[in-house]
Amino acid sequence: LKALKGERMNLPLLKFWLVLGLLNMIEGSIEPLVRWLPGWSFCKFWFIVLTSIPETKVADLAFMYVVVPSIRRLHELAKRTPSFVDLLAVAPALVLHLALKLVFGD
Repeated sequence: LKALKGERMNLPLLKFWLVLGLLNMIEGSIEPLVRWLPGWSFCKFWFIVLTSIPETKVADLAFMYVVVPSIRRLHELAKRTPSFVDLLAVAPALVLHLALKLVFGD
């Protein structure tokens, strides 16, 4: 998160790639559950299109409300977990938690 505060970076592009990466990570973990839903591919396509257009600010909103809290939560888990191996064991649960939060809200 500290790197995003720099003035020399292309922030909209960086936010787009972070949001897209998180979407791919979440989709990879819940794909067996959502691939049969009608319209999933259509909704995912339009989310990516809207996220890639900087004027819509979708990437900014997704970054502010999904990516930043996720990174903070992962950082808090890293502080509480004794080793990196334990953190890797907790990561899938965090991804599932984020996916459920995205699908069902708070």
